[in-house]
Amino acid sequence: MVRVILALAILAVLLLAGGYAVLAHTGPESLPAPSGTYRVGRVQQDWVDQSRMDALAGASTTPRRLAIWIWYPAAVTAASRPAPYVPAAWQNAQNDTGGPRRLSLDTLLTAIVRTGTPESHAYTGVPVASSPGPYPVLLMQPGLGPAIPDYTAYAENLASHGYVVVGINEPDSSNLVAFADGSVARVTARGSIPDRASQAASESDANAIGRVWVDDATFVLGRLQSVDGDASSPFYRRLDLGRVGLFGHSFGGATALAVCERDARCRAGADLDGNPVPDAEGAAVGRPFLFMSEGYPQGCANDQNCRLLWQAYQQAGGPAYFISVAGSRHFNYSDVPLQYNALGRFVLARTGAIGSIAPDRGLAIANAYLVAFFDRYVKGVDAPLLHAPATFPEVQVNSKP
Repeated sequence: MVRVILALAILAVLLLAGGYAVLAHTGPESLPAPSGTYRVGRVQQDWVDQSRMDALAGASTTPRRLAIWIWYPAAVTAASRPAPYVPAAWQNAQNDTGGPRRLSLDTLLTAIVRTGTPESHAYTGVPVASSPGPYPVLLMQPGLGPAIPDYTAYAENLASHGYVVVGINEPDSSNLVAFADGSVARVTARGSIPDRASQAASESDANAIGRVWVDDATFVLGRLQSVDGDASSPFYRRLDLGRVGLFGHSFGGATALAVCERDARCRAGADLDGNPVPDAEGAAVGRPFLFMSEGYPQGCANDQNCRLLWQAYQQAGGPAYFISVAGSRHFNYSDVPLQYNALGRFVLARTGAIGSIAPDRGLAIANAYLVAFFDRYVKGVDAPLLHAPATFPEVQVNSKP
């Protein structure tokens, strides 16, 4: 969906610019460097939940299968191999049109504005770093459409601060998921919400998808117990499953809110600009929770588009924080802006997908608050940033005990 809007918007820009069609390409950008002390490793695994069928697949006759990405504090050596932002299987699937290659308006314009995938800071095939005890665990889920690789900046940074970050790719809802065995899942009608659906249909679809995503997170939490107890696993006795947090962007943030409302294994959670699904509206999360939103000129509490997120904050029963970032828009809470050059970012800004804040700056702010919040409520250590909003002049902080 974002790509279609982008293509149409770019066409309009090119026409208005009177034939502005030549642009110097820049190479792939690096993600912001992790700010913690640990180097970072990454692995991908395919996990199958044999207890339920995939309700979002076209036929719903196969068990639900998830492509899991895990970032972790790593013991990196000079011989360690950098992990690509996306593995070759993902890149090949993105380039596969399912038939003869055709030069369409969409692919042409996307090629003009894309810089390529950013350069990551993780390494593949490296052991978990030694430490006095196991590492706390954070589950991460994407928004509808994007996939876990689009949130690499968060995962790498949190892993560098001593967390194991478990990214749950959502097949049928992400535009593309490539599994470790080489197979590919693309978005389905059941796994997405049509743009032109009625409000009632949209709410029904959101609830159906939300239930599957909550079950995905619940399954992963259970599976991690087996991973931690498996002597053949690289994470054998390295996971502190008594200290678990959940977070996500957009629909993934709404899922974190829903899971933390009902699952005692969630010690704390964070929602990055995601309105609660209808089934969860009015519920009060009783665990520490961090809400982050794009910047609204009149404030989130006074904007209809942010009303439900603000309401969730007000109803939260445990310690809660509401962070709004001036100049940010919805996709500033992802790596997406770093996948486009100056023209692409201009168009994304014109369509309202991103704001005026520099992509690196927006990610740095969100990363700083995620680390501070989870340090305070998952690790149990002091986090002065939560009480020092002047550190970032773009940020407005609301909090309650």
